[in-house]
Amino acid sequence: MAPGNNTTHHQRGRGGAGRGGGRGGCFNHQSYSGRDGGRQGQAKPTEKKCVFAPHTTGGKQTNYASYHSTVEHICQRIQATFTNGHDCAESLRENKKLDLSKEEPKQTMSTDSNEKAKAILQAGYDIKYTAEIIYHAAKVQLLEANLTKAFSLILSDYCAPVMQTRIGEHPDWKTKIEDDPLYLLETLMSFVHDPV
Repeated sequence: MAPGNNTTHHQRGRGGAGRGGGRGGCFNHQSYSGRDGGRQGQAKPTEKKCVFAPHTTGGKQTNYASYHSTVEHICQRIQATFTNGHDCAESLRENKKLDLSKEEPKQTMSTDSNEKAKAILQAGYDIKYTAEIIYHAAKVQLLEANLTKAFSLILSDYCAPVMQTRIGEHPDWKTKIEDDPLYLLETLMSFVHDPV
């Protein structure tokens, strides 16, 4: 999905998109409306727009929120609107895809000495394991789907046009960035500090 005219991985750990970005004093054009019902509300003097854009233009500071504040705004939106969005949001905050293999259920085997009782117990264990493994597999698939969805959300709703253009022209667009929100955020983190 090339970004028309409108992005290095995996910097691991909490530093990539920290929690401390602050949740107040920040708005995005998709979620902030003026009294006339339009999508582009008037920001209060203390508010900054949660959009990835260069922090300086022509030597002047722009009215955009910090990288970390914008990432937190995205995570809050994902948790509120995506099905089981917490896993996806946590992956973005940590700048590392959540490892769900640790939650994979383990098969329980009956050790009852009575063969009849053992068979009955094992049948119950098998039913429970089957249900748990199906749930876990669905959770893994949903995380993958939500990460791809998050990529589209970030690129379309949280990138200024100049950033969309720079991302689309990045040499790693096809090989690393496309459909990977973690690579996308890592690239954006470097772009916001490049003046235009």
